[in-house]
Amino acid sequence: MSKYLAQYLVQRGDQQFICRGDKLYGRLKAGDLVAVYRDGTLYHSTVNRLRDSDWLVCMDGSVTKRISGSNFIPLLLKPPTLTPLTVKVDGEVYVTNSVIEVSPRQEVDLEIIVNSAAQNLSIKYEWLIRSGNGQFISSNNARVVAYQCGVSGPENLNCHISAIGADPSQAASDVIQLFVNG
Repeated sequence: MSKYLAQYLVQRGDQQFICRGDKLYGRLKAGDLVAVYRDGTLYHSTVNRLRDSDWLVCMDGSVTKRISGSNFIPLLLKPPTLTPLTVKVDGEVYVTNSVIEVSPRQEVDLEIIVNSAAQNLSIKYEWLIRSGNGQFISSNNARVVAYQCGVSGPENLNCHISAIGADPSQAASDVIQLFVNG
């Protein structure tokens, strides 16, 4: 179960609504109530009175589950950003707008590192070839990938990342510029 995708019951005044975990920070207001199970008793509480040891009820699809207060409380905090991003080529930090000369069919390792505050999120990666005739020789859906350059000319690549629980939930790296000197 992803605490970010789970649905939580919230009461505001006389109205009740369901809120997805990754939307709680932006939607909850002071005085909103959530269902809490504490010391064998089920009741409602404002979020500012929650304890790490509390249990909250949530829906994971059509299944009712519970989540500890220690896992729920971080959903109430401002979500981390994915940026700034650090891009590395063969272990060296890539300088934006620079061009790296490579040999024909040279293999290079590409790596992307998200903002440290977002590193605990479940992140999806997608490396893209913007131009050029090289190819990924490993999965292009990993944080670190192996890329084999083409035979000549410019090659441009970048990485798109997404993470539920980040704000915004998507980001893209600057374009990595390679020039195959062949």
